[in-house]
Amino acid sequence: MHIHPWQWSVKFVVREYKAAAAFVRKSKNHKVGLVVSMLISTVGFVGLASQTSAKPSPKIAVQRVNIGLQQCATIPEVCNTTDSRQWQTGNLNRNNSSYYEGQSVPYRAPFTDLTVGQVYMLSIGWDSTKNGLHAHDYLTSFDYSVTDAVPCDERVCGEEKPSTIPIPKDPALGGINQVEGVFTAFGATFTAVDTEIPAGSSGNLCESYPCTIKANPSEYVPTGDPDKDSKNEISVYFTATNSTAVIAWGGHIASSADWGEGNSASSIEGSPYHMRLNAFTCQNDKCHSGNLDRSMSASAAPSVTTLPPVTTLPPVTTLPPVTTLPPVTTLPPVTTIVTTTIAGSTTTTAGSTTTTSGSTGTTPSETTTPGGGDTSTSIQADPDLLVQFPDIGDPSDPDFLVQFPEDLPSTGTWFNLVFILQLIVLLIATGIVFLTAVIVQHRYFVRA
Repeated sequence: MHIHPWQWSVKFVVREYKAAAAFVRKSKNHKVGLVVSMLISTVGFVGLASQTSAKPSPKIAVQRVNIGLQQCATIPEVCNTTDSRQWQTGNLNRNNSSYYEGQSVPYRAPFTDLTVGQVYMLSIGWDSTKNGLHAHDYLTSFDYSVTDAVPCDERVCGEEKPSTIPIPKDPALGGINQVEGVFTAFGATFTAVDTEIPAGSSGNLCESYPCTIKANPSEYVPTGDPDKDSKNEISVYFTATNSTAVIAWGGHIASSADWGEGNSASSIEGSPYHMRLNAFTCQNDKCHSGNLDRSMSASAAPSVTTLPPVTTLPPVTTLPPVTTLPPVTTLPPVTTIVTTTIAGSTTTTAGSTTTTSGSTGTTPSETTTPGGGDTSTSIQADPDLLVQFPDIGDPSDPDFLVQFPEDLPSTGTWFNLVFILQLIVLLIATGIVFLTAVIVQHRYFVRA
């Protein structure tokens, strides 16, 4: 049952008047006691009524987000979530780390008990010079040098893909070649520029609400004298997507290749590599970062030296593939069969020259008779056959001379002999048939 504050006030007055009446009865001076009792009751009534009927005062938020700052040790193992001991809060030295000038030390800021959807701001600071010598000259990605570093995995920071935002180059460094890098958020996303923080927000993110995020990351805020001791600072805004989140980046170790011999981090005595969280604010909480500062000694390596220049090897010339010739096949000897056909001959008397025509596969050659300049022509196809036509003007020479070699096959001769024998047999058989027919005719037909 709901009781109105005025009902509490009436009960209070009745109780106080009863106490006052008892006081008056016991007091020797009833009039004084009555006045005092009335004053006490009236003051109590007015105070209780004003307190219970007034508007409730705004709730004062308290710090409840936990924040830390850790740096990566590389000995004996690299920093990852499997061996979280390598993410350390103590000083990095030769016993637990090994770095060189020009490399980058990974840092992470873990957060717990975040409110999903709320916007937060983290301000990162570092010592840029010490007595005019350069220490951490700019920021890089957390995995620039320690490529297998793992600031947070999905078991802790959720299954969402990490969010990144480019790290702007510091214009104050002039012509120094700054490596491009990014801030990485695990379990959070980087808040977009022109995002409006609504009215009614009660945290220390903005001086008043509503407010708008003008830049993310912010501009660099350098302090101090670069020729003596100086610091630098940059801020990032992020929106929590998980109750646990991590913001990761890297701190570049100034190199003599950029700043000249004797002006880089290895020339600074002590622990010149300081990284810190300067501020942490929340949309609906009164957040703060506390005093979080991490340092690394120059003894993180026996001597922090510049890495030797990379030697570029000449391009490799690729030889063309070797072509293997196929094996040479020796062909069998070719046997040439020459066929000579003599179709006819033409003889010319004038000039004492004899010419033979109609020959196939033969080569004419002229033969001059030494005696009278007469010339005869012969066809010589090959050494196996010689056909010679003599000069018809000399009747002593044979009219036609055919010379066969001794080893010429006798196929043609055998063929002619068989033909002649068949012809003779045919003629004899024809004669016998003819005579038989004459005898029969004479004996039977003529006699009759």
